Amino acid sequence: MNVRAIKQRYLIIANTIVVLLVVGIFFLKPGYLFFTDYVVGPHVTLDPTSGWFLFNAVFSLLSHVIPAALIEKFLLAATAYLLLFSGNRIAGLFSTKKAVVFLSGLFALFNPFVYERIMYGQIGVVLGLAFFMLDIVAFVRFLEERQYPKLVTLGLFWGLAVLFSNQFLFFIVLAGVVSAFCFFPAWKEAVGKKRFWKNILAAVGICILINGTWLGATIVTKGNAKESLLSSITRQDLVSFQMSGNTVAQSVALGAMMSGFWGKDQHRFIDTTQVKTLWGRGFIIVFPIIGVGALLLLREKKRRRLAIFMMLLFAFGLFFALGVKSAASGAVTLWLFSHIPFYVGMRETGKWIGCVVLAYAMFLPAGLDWLYDRCSGKMVEYAVSLVVACAIIVQAPYLLFGFAGQVHPVPYPNDWKSVDRIISQGNPKCDASTLFLPWHMYMSFSWMREVVQNPANQFFSCPVLQGANIEWDGIYDNSGNPTSLAVEQWIVSKGLAPQVLLGQAPSIGYIIVAKDADWNEYSWVGTLPHVHLVFDGPTLRLYRLDKNSL
Repeated sequence: MNVRAIKQRYLIIANTIVVLLVVGIFFLKPGYLFFTDYVVGPHVTLDPTSGWFLFNAVFSLLSHVIPAALIEKFLLAATAYLLLFSGNRIAGLFSTKKAVVFLSGLFALFNPFVYERIMYGQIGVVLGLAFFMLDIVAFVRFLEERQYPKLVTLGLFWGLAVLFSNQFLFFIVLAGVVSAFCFFPAWKEAVGKKRFWKNILAAVGICILINGTWLGATIVTKGNAKESLLSSITRQDLVSFQMSGNTVAQSVALGAMMSGFWGKDQHRFIDTTQVKTLWGRGFIIVFPIIGVGALLLLREKKRRRLAIFMMLLFAFGLFFALGVKSAASGAVTLWLFSHIPFYVGMRETGKWIGCVVLAYAMFLPAGLDWLYDRCSGKMVEYAVSLVVACAIIVQAPYLLFGFAGQVHPVPYPNDWKSVDRIISQGNPKCDASTLFLPWHMYMSFSWMREVVQNPANQFFSCPVLQGANIEWDGIYDNSGNPTSLAVEQWIVSKGLAPQVLLGQAPSIGYIIVAKDADWNEYSWVGTLPHVHLVFDGPTLRLYRLDKNSL
C-alpha cells in the first residue's frame, strides 16, 4: 500500500469518527428527527417542480426496504461527511500534511453558518455549500493543471449545488464573473481554444441534466406554483428575513464571523452568539491563521490571483448578505430584486455568508501549512493540532453529541397511525384529500419539543391539505396558493361556506384536527351538520365530510 493510500485510509477513519461524534447518538434510538424547516415521515411528498424531487424519489424507494427514520439519520451523517470531505479537498490544494487536511475538513463542518442552517433544518443550503466548495476546487485544479476535462467536473458540482439549493445559482454566477476578472490572462488563453468551449458546454449540459426533472416539470406546468410563490414575495420579505444584528456594524461583525442567520433569533436552537463563554473564543485563534494564509497566497506569485479571487468573493458575499440592512447594500439588493430574474428567491440574503465560509476555508490550510512548517518536533505538532482543533470545534460546539441534545428521535404517535389506517380504508384510491387543522405551516406538537413545519403531508398515505402560512414578522402567507386562500376563507367563516371544500382538487374527504397549538379555536368543526366524528384519540380527531348532506 502506497503512502497516499495510507493517508486516505486514516483520513476516512478520522472523518468517520467525527461524523459519529456528531450524529452517532441518533442511531441508538428509534424515531424521526424534526427540525423547523425539515421534517420526514414514512410517506415522502414527491413534487416534480422541487429540486429535491430526485432525492425524495430515491428516499421513497429506499423507504420500502429501510425505515424512513433511519434514512433521515443517514442523510445527516452523509451531509456531515460531505462537508468534511469538501474541506479536505480544499486543503489538498495547499498541503499534503495529514493534520492540515483533517483540520481544514473540521473547519468546513464546525462553523456557525453550518451549525445555524443545520439546526434550522436547511439541509439543502448546507449541501449546496459543500458542492460549491468542491466546484471551486475543480476550478482551481483546472487553472493550475490546464486539464480541460476537469471543466466537465464543474458541471457536476454546479448541478448538485443548484439541485439542493436553487439560490446557489447566483453564487456560481458571481464566482464566474469574479474569476473572469481575476484570471483574465488565463481565460483569454483558454477561451481561444475549441476544447475550452467544448468542455464548458458539456459542463453546462450536465448541470441542466441534473436539474432537468424540476426544470422540465416547471416548464410543463408553466411554473404555476413557483411563479405564484415568486410573485408573492415582496420587499417586506427582505426586511423580515434580513440578517441578525441591531446595527449594520453588528451585522457585519456577525457575517465576518460566519453567523447572522435571522432564524437564530426565533430561539429554535441554542444561539452560540449569546453564549459569552464560547462565542468568538475559537475565532480569535483561527482567524489569525486564516489571515496568515491569505497573506502567504498574496505573496506567492503563482497563487496571487487566487487570493484576490477569494477576497473578492468574501467581500461581495458579505456585502450581498447585508441586504436591506445597510443603505448601500440595500440599494443594490432592491435593484437585483426588481431586475434580475428569480433573484426574488434570494429573499433571505444571509445565505451569501456561504461565500465568507468558502474564503476562510481556502485561506486556512495555507496558514496551517505555514504554521506546521515552524513546529519543532512531533510533540509541538500534536499540541498545535489539539489547540487548533478545539478552537475550530468551539465555533460550533453544539453540533457534537446529537446537537447537544437539542434534537431527539421521536416516533409518530400511535393515533396518527390509527387515523392513517382509517383514511386509507375509507379512501383506498386516495382520490380525496384530507384537510389538516390547526391551519399553520409551523406549529408545536405535544409529542415533541420543537416548533416545526407541519409533518402531516410526510406521514399520511393520502394527500394532505395543510397550511402554507408563514405567520412571521408581518407576513402571513405569501405562498400564492389559491387553495390555501380558499381554505382560509372557509376557516374565517367557520364552515359557513362548505362549497369551498368541494371546489378543491382532489376534493376534501376527511378533516383532521390535531389537539395542539390553538386547536380549541376549531371546536366549531365538530358542530357542522355535514361533518361527522369518526375517531377521537389522544392527539388527533378525525372527521368525515358527508358531501350528501351539503
